[in-house]
Amino acid sequence: MLITRLRTRHGLHPDEVERLFGRSVRDFFTATAIPLISAGDLEISPSGAYVIPESCWLTSNSILLPFIRV
Repeated sequence: MLITRLRTRHGLHPDEVERLFGRSVRDFFTATAIPLISAGDLEISPSGAYVIPESCWLTSNSILLPFIRV
């Protein structure tokens, strides 16, 4: 769900992550997002959702890799 939502222009809201998966996943998501925001690969929309900027859509796979835990 996280990967799919981040690939849309609506993005993923951290409250939704917490509601569906719990606080620990929200904390992981937020901590992982901070360096991506600093690099300009992820943004926070006016609604508070995390979104990949349109200019980065073609490189979204590399942006999403830090969210995938193996």
